[in-house]
Amino acid sequence: MPDILDFPMTAGNPYDGPTTFIAGGNSDYIEDAHYPIIESLFPSATFASIEGAGHWVHAEKPTEMIAAMKTFITDNK
Repeated sequence: MPDILDFPMTAGNPYDGPTTFIAGGNSDYIEDAHYPIIESLFPSATFASIEGAGHWVHAEKPTEMIAAMKTFITDNK
């Protein structure tokens, strides 16, 4: 956990490839202040929100999570 919390929040070497962030619509885990940081580290990032899910999207809405992942993969072949 210390390594995760110590992650640099500046874009030294951004990843330009396709990336998606899938969040639960009921989760406040990704805050508005995080979006500029995410976009600087992952300039091609897309974002998906799954309504009715909290932080544990994969456990709360597995079918919707898989659908969001399939959409991302299909769109980025």
